[in-house]
Amino acid sequence: MKNMLISLDIIFFDSKKKVVKVVEAANPCGADKCDAYSSDAPVMYVLEVPVGFVKANKVKIGDTAEIK
Repeated sequence: MKNMLISLDIIFFDSKKKVVKVVEAANPCGADKCDAYSSDAPVMYVLEVPVGFVKANKVKIGDTAEIK
């Protein structure tokens, strides 16, 4: 995650707002080549949240989100 200063959890959602992938503690990167985070499944939404959010809220693949 180029130019990010903090680690983040990343949650990937499909078009039905179902969690299809979770990345915990994606590392910040100041270099030119950084880790890439993607999903093998089709994704409609990506939510970046503070590190620890996924664990604290017990987010798992198959969960669904309500977007208002």
